[in-house]
Amino acid sequence: MHFGKRFLVLSVLGLGLIQCSPQNDSTNKYRPAIFALTVNDIDRSMDWYTRHLFFQRDTIMHFSDYGLSVGMMHQGDFFLELVEFADGISRDFSIFPQGYFEIDGFFKMGFQARDIEALYESLSTRTSVKMVAPLAALPPLTEGYTWPDRYFLIEDPDGNYVQFFSLKEGQPTPQEALRPFLMAVSSPDINASISWYEKHLGARLIHHVPEPDNERAILDKDGFVLELGEFGSYQHIDSMDLPGDVSLSKVQGIRKLSFAVEDIQTPYQSLKDAGIIFDFDLTEQKSMAFDRYFMIQDNYGNSIQWLHSDQ
Repeated sequence: MHFGKRFLVLSVLGLGLIQCSPQNDSTNKYRPAIFALTVNDIDRSMDWYTRHLFFQRDTIMHFSDYGLSVGMMHQGDFFLELVEFADGISRDFSIFPQGYFEIDGFFKMGFQARDIEALYESLSTRTSVKMVAPLAALPPLTEGYTWPDRYFLIEDPDGNYVQFFSLKEGQPTPQEALRPFLMAVSSPDINASISWYEKHLGARLIHHVPEPDNERAILDKDGFVLELGEFGSYQHIDSMDLPGDVSLSKVQGIRKLSFAVEDIQTPYQSLKDAGIIFDFDLTEQKSMAFDRYFMIQDNYGNSIQWLHSDQ
């Protein structure tokens, strides 16, 4: 695998960010707590998310020995973690055979908007926001599952897709402007990924569209959506002929999904018993809003973290 100094880097990030359960753990609620991104320019990204998406800056930490900086932002009890590497790899870097590339892994993050019409009207007039798909109707998914009825899609400064959804029918209006709602993951084998997320996160398959080269599935975990896709144009980094020191964590894009849980010991023990390899074993270290955490990779190397607060 072309991860290079992956585990060294992740160890540093784990310190920087501490500021759901398997199927048999149905009472342990999962709350999306952090989306982590590798960015080209941490100040530019923090400014963009502050001006356009209402996030508040918390801090920037510089780890000169590791050649990286970590910035934390929040909106309510949800965090963005932005990481800039001195030797980060941009999306059009010459080491990738075809210039601009599509790598399997996290590729889109989604939020429900308190007022989607007002947000769309505001963002659609700004030159620093790239509109990918305008405000449009979203058809129902499947009978018995409540789904937002409107959405639009933009790109952030590093080309990451950021999608916005309306509130569901009957859903209470959130206090914050945005509520984390979705993470999209491309996979070289969508059926294997569906099975992995069902088994190890206790996610529930809601919808599956088996179209050639554009296969998609929607899974639900306590109201949070995992959108899985298998696309003919995407490649897994292990299938690319790249230099051995290329680390996926240094490639600009969405790099981690973190959940806050009420009981961290149950999923931890379940994953241990399943033989999952841990990037971080269960660790106690007070920082930001959490007191302990652990982190693993899914079946294709995407980082997923469990967090717990004693409060």
